Amino acid sequence: MNSRLLIRQIQRYRSRHVLIDTNLLLLFFIGSLRPDLISSFNRTSIYSPDDFDLLETIFRYFKKVATTPHILTEVSNLMGQCHEPLRSELRAFLAHAIQSWKETQSPSRTLTQAAYFIKFGLTDTAIADLPMSSYFVLTDDRSLAGFLESRKTGVLHFSDLRDLCL
Repeated sequence: MNSRLLIRQIQRYRSRHVLIDTNLLLLFFIGSLRPDLISSFNRTSIYSPDDFDLLETIFRYFKKVATTPHILTEVSNLMGQCHEPLRSELRAFLAHAIQSWKETQSPSRTLTQAAYFIKFGLTDTAIADLPMSSYFVLTDDRSLAGFLESRKTGVLHFSDLRDLCL
């Protein structure tokens, strides 16, 4: 994706809620509290401190953040892999952050009826099930991004954003 198209896409969706997928949201929390652990924590080791800075910029660019209970559950569970006192600090930060976020959900029994549930599982199906006229999705999941793009959803794969900034 060329840089002008990418910038135009982000500007086009700025008024929507940004929804950050699980691994990137975990990167946001780890990087906010302990950027020195980004490269060593198993779920964020594919990212760098520069990736965190880029993600933080996206957070600031969008004034409204949305999430799902499925994403929050995954993030909270992954935070459980950290040792104390970091685990408690991360979960306290999570508890504070979500106070101002929009949490949206569909019943799991409804999500499992979606044609794409078997391929994507519960968390990604919950993302795909959102009314996309209100959301912009940032993910590092190429398969999910491709699916959302095919549905004309506002979505950006994090690698495309990273490549733009190199």
